[in-house]
Amino acid sequence: MDDGDPALITLHGHFPFAPPADRAAWRRRAAALRRQVRLALGLWPWPTRTPLDAVLRPRGVHDGVAVAGVRFTSFPGFTVTGNLYRPAAAGGPLAGVLSPHGHWNVPCEGAGRFMDHGDEGIARELASGAESDPDGGRNPIQARCIHLARLGCVVLQIDMLGCAESAQIPYAVAHRFYRCADERGDDDGSWHLFGARAEGLAQNVVGIQAWNAIRALDLLCAQPGVDPARIGVTGESGGGTQTFLLGALDPRPRALFPAVMVSTGMQGGCTCENASLLRIATGNVELAALAAPRALGLTTADDWTRTMPADGFPQLRRLYALHGAEDRLELHRFPQFPHNFNQPARQAMYRFMARHLRLGEPPAEIPRRRLPPAGLSAWDAGEPRPAGGEQAILRWWGEDARTRLSASPHAQAAGWRILLAIGAPAGVPRYAAQDLGSGWRRLTADHPEAPPCLVTGGVAGSVRLVLAPAAPDPVQPPPWLAALLADPAPLWLVEPWQPALERNPMVPSREPRAVPAYTYGYNRPLFLRRLHRALLALRAAATAGPVELVGMGAAAPLAAALRVLGGPLVARTTLENGRFRFAACDHWRHPDFLPAALRLGDLPGLFACPGGPILIGGHTP
Repeated sequence: MDDGDPALITLHGHFPFAPPADRAAWRRRAAALRRQVRLALGLWPWPTRTPLDAVLRPRGVHDGVAVAGVRFTSFPGFTVTGNLYRPAAAGGPLAGVLSPHGHWNVPCEGAGRFMDHGDEGIARELASGAESDPDGGRNPIQARCIHLARLGCVVLQIDMLGCAESAQIPYAVAHRFYRCADERGDDDGSWHLFGARAEGLAQNVVGIQAWNAIRALDLLCAQPGVDPARIGVTGESGGGTQTFLLGALDPRPRALFPAVMVSTGMQGGCTCENASLLRIATGNVELAALAAPRALGLTTADDWTRTMPADGFPQLRRLYALHGAEDRLELHRFPQFPHNFNQPARQAMYRFMARHLRLGEPPAEIPRRRLPPAGLSAWDAGEPRPAGGEQAILRWWGEDARTRLSASPHAQAAGWRILLAIGAPAGVPRYAAQDLGSGWRRLTADHPEAPPCLVTGGVAGSVRLVLAPAAPDPVQPPPWLAALLADPAPLWLVEPWQPALERNPMVPSREPRAVPAYTYGYNRPLFLRRLHRALLALRAAATAGPVELVGMGAAAPLAAALRVLGGPLVARTTLENGRFRFAACDHWRHPDFLPAALRLGDLPGLFACPGGPILIGGHTP
């Protein structure tokens, strides 16, 4: 078996954005894409909003800005840490800005909001014109928060997982995980991120950070004097990914400024930016477009964003033109600098936020004293720090989803429809027939994904569409097929399996990190590929009359899924041998593995979805 399929899409591929023809088409696409994002990040249904239990620790006033260490609970037992900056003399109403950060690991991994360019680093920044302040410029994350507060904003800066004071999920797990050590789980019943169970439950680092950001918005909007109608979000690199995903998930931000991240090229190199299902049939430009018609500002640098002026931004501009909102879209080019959120880029962001959050004319940054980590801590000396967090989050997250979906069968069925439709091809294929004799015809389609079919029977009555893992011999049919042939109604035999694509392990050859999101974040799982092949055959068969669906053996789960995805095209479904469970796929490279299937109740949850009658037999073909 090949150890990597070079044909698979990777995060280094090309992800163009084609704007729709009209606003109605965009509304439909945007709604479907938001649902896909929520499911991919484990946010379908929304987790329970538990008490934040926020604690603020004042750290003094600096340059007219009151600084506090802050911590709050996003998931039960998990603490998010960061800083709150606000104008010391202003009462309100004030704009609010959430500021996630990127992967700035100087001088050590996980430095985050405690970053320091160091003496040599700031010397290079000063010489290139990237910074002008020898001290304050050493920490550009802190610099933007203080200046935004000087402009009249309450700014909440939160730590990425494993950075600064966020220690419950280590940096090495959240951002550098190269191989899934856990598949079956621990002896105590717990499980780990990136393993088959977590992926089956749609539990990932991206979802944890997205929920942290949503709860951070809850905290920010509740701060005294903050105007909830004037909320902005800005972050760079991995923080830019958090910014545009938050814009896709939450309607509260009115101005979003993801710096040096959005492009049709590299989609996010870290495990904290990749989730199974997230970018199938989409990419970062379209995900950022979900902000429309809200204000969206972008920057480019001498990195993967350099192509945006010609590829990506013109398409965004056409989308904003559909909304009559061209003045709310900005692109600021800084090709002279490498990947950054330096002073020129920050100044562009200040002007953007000032305009769209009504802050007045923004002055330039002033030289200031950089605050050391001790002046930013969310903890007082001697306070106990929380230990652990990964397994506790995953257990609570999984149980909360099970409880909420059990109470809402509609939400569970909607989740299945979202999952099964991801990347589904459009249209009805046209088939050409070849006479095989003995009453059989072979149908070959003009669509590259549509499977060939063996067809027999009359032209009137219900069409029986039979899915089987391998095409049976129609001349010497097995007993189950002979029983079906006793009825002269039209019968279509479909083999959804496509040998050329049945690769296991399904790993991109260019990706050394054996983490499922680097495959299933961009490529449909094999189960969905088979399902969509069967869907095309169903659409063609349905043009001849009502369809009775039959699933044989290993194809029974596909038939159960096709009953849901096909909707009114399927009049009745019969499954022979329905013993399969997605939970039996104890490795993400299993050919039947399907992310999020466990979250939605496994095969029993699929059976429970509304649709035509379903009969489950017990014998094997």
